[in-house]
Formats: sequence, C-alpha cells, structure tokens
Amino acid sequence: MSNFVEITGDPDEIRARGASLAALAQGADARTAALVDRISGIEAGAPWGGDKHGQAFLNNENGGYHSTKHTDVPFNEYVKTSASKVGPKITRTGDAIQNAMTGYQFADLDNAQDIGAVRE
Repeated sequence: MSNFVEITGDPDEIRARGASLAALAQGADARTAALVDRISGIEAGAPWGGDKHGQAFLNNENGGYHSTKHTDVPFNEYVKTSASKVGPKITRTGDAIQNAMTGYQFADLDNAQDIGAVRE
C-alpha cells in the first residue's frame, strides 16, 4: 500500500463500514417517511382547535407552531423536509466511502510499481 494517503485500517473493512452506513440510512428513510406521515396526519386533525387559543398557537408573528426565525418555511414543514433529507445524505456518504476505498485500492494496485520505485 502507498504511504501518500494514510488510511487507518483495512480498506476492505472501511468499505464494509460504508456499506453498513448506507444500509442503515435506507432503513432510516422508511422510518422517517412513517414519522412524517404521522406528523402530517396529526396536523390534519388540527388538535390545537379553532378558537382564539388555537389560533394563537399557530400565529407566526408570536413565535407560534409555524414560526421560524431563519427561514420563510413554516417550522412544521421545515422539520418534515429536513428529516426527509437525512437518509439520502447518509446513503450518499456511505456510498462515497465505498467508492473512495475502491478507488484507493485500484490506484494503489495500478501504480504499485511506480509507488514502490519512489525513494525517500
């Protein structure tokens, strides 16, 4: 193996960890989708009510349920959207780890003779 990139551990083990990470993320996608559906279902029932207290609860101007300070997206939608993005991002990370280890090993094998000729 080359010494130009330091990898602690066996690339095969690291690639397997990447695969595990991607698989866990795909499982998280299903759980997140179920959670988002559950939140949407509860919201559809408007459990806060239609009276003045329910309206105050929803009031964006007073920091209510839909209020967010850093985005124009209502808080409930922000949470559902953000939660839905986690699984795909982790899946891409796991895939990238696998691809990086494969690329590292192929580059090392393809260039083993040249790498071995380098003198310090």
